[in-house]
Amino acid sequence: MNELPPASKNSDPSSSHEAEEYINKNGIRLTQTEIVAKLVSAYPGCTASELIRQQTKLTEMQIRRRLPDARTKNLIDNGGIRKSAVSGRNEETWYPKSTAEDYRNAKG
Repeated sequence: MNELPPASKNSDPSSSHEAEEYINKNGIRLTQTEIVAKLVSAYPGCTASELIRQQTKLTEMQIRRRLPDARTKNLIDNGGIRKSAVSGRNEETWYPKSTAEDYRNAKG
């Protein structure tokens, strides 16, 4: 099983470590990761900014933090970089795992 990396850094305050322990122990982090993976499946090829606009269950910060977690769990992957329709900045796109591989192979 793909272990998630620490959510807090050694230099973070103790409250960050306590929050990490809480979300890990209570399954909140995994639940949020699964919600984000389903969001990516529903809206493949979107950037984080675009995904945030598609739902209301999680905050912007939760989505941005759980995208890499879902990638670590091999649920989703990046497809490439493009200008976000929401932020106007270049951002990574996100796809379900198999779709991301197909996207990269097609561009290859």
